[in-house]
Amino acid sequence: MSPFLLFLLLPLVLGFVSFDVRTRPAAACSMFEYDEDIQPPLVSFMEALSGSLQVMKGADVPPFLKLVLTDNKQILDSEDQKIKDVKLISARLVNLQAKGLRVQVTYKYITNDQVKNYQFTEIVEEIENYLKNGFRRAILTTR
Repeated sequence: MSPFLLFLLLPLVLGFVSFDVRTRPAAACSMFEYDEDIQPPLVSFMEALSGSLQVMKGADVPPFLKLVLTDNKQILDSEDQKIKDVKLISARLVNLQAKGLRVQVTYKYITNDQVKNYQFTEIVEEIENYLKNGFRRAILTTR
């Protein structure tokens, strides 16, 4: 055995260095994708979104994991400043101490990021508005 290889392996053999290999089981996820150019229609995507925000029987959190909206066509040609400057929208569940479960939405603008928390009923209308008025692609990930 070469001295260099022995030099590298000796700390491992003597126990000075250890490797902790932990594997997390992969979460079973479902992905629903909306693409304005391809289809399925917006209605079926919105039904999947609202269904993912419903708490299932025997569970304490809804199956919603995250939502990402991309490909904003309004960046180039929009008079609505609210939609025009947003590059990407991402959403996830958060548990607020005083208010309980909410959907945290991060708006990634060209120059900064803004975070807002919504109730489950408000978020569906907000996302539908963004998909109708600018964003062409959305990916919903659920448990």
